[in-house]
Amino acid sequence: MRGAWVAFRHVRADAPALWRTARGTPQPEGRWNRSGQLAQYLSLQSAGAWAELIRHEKIVTEAQIREWPQCLWQCWVTEHDIADLGEDDRVRASGLDRTVFYDGDYTRSQALADELRQENYRGLLSPNAALRGLVNLTLFDDRYESLLPADERGESYPNNDPDSWITVSRVAVPAYSPPEILPLVWRA
Repeated sequence: MRGAWVAFRHVRADAPALWRTARGTPQPEGRWNRSGQLAQYLSLQSAGAWAELIRHEKIVTEAQIREWPQCLWQCWVTEHDIADLGEDDRVRASGLDRTVFYDGDYTRSQALADELRQENYRGLLSPNAALRGLVNLTLFDDRYESLLPADERGESYPNNDPDSWITVSRVAVPAYSPPEILPLVWRA
């Protein structure tokens, strides 16, 4: 699919908004990237970005939240060739096992990402692993941030090369996961 999305991502307060080869620090493996590959992990809801942090870092108490100060970025993404697997009915229709999107073993999700890359997809919409019903947007490979001027809105700011650049704006730094998300992430 092709589309324009407003998405959110959290990063360490001292890190750039997006991963890129020139950053110098290798990106750790994740659900949709192997060692040596890059992926931009975003959520279409700010709560989804925070929930993914809580799940990934196994944060279980409000005191632990304070150990993870982050910068929250809002990103205006214009993309094409995105695999639309963001909702459970689309996952079922594709014949994929939905646990690929939720389990902690990334072997199958990385294999799916490899298949998508080989088919020239630039990313995918997927269910948020931490909060059911929310959607993540993952973009494969390098992206560069175009920092939004303070007096502009992302929807109206021109992006002349959306294949490589994403308009971003810092929402908050330092910021912490809202404590009310904790029980939602860890409910049975």
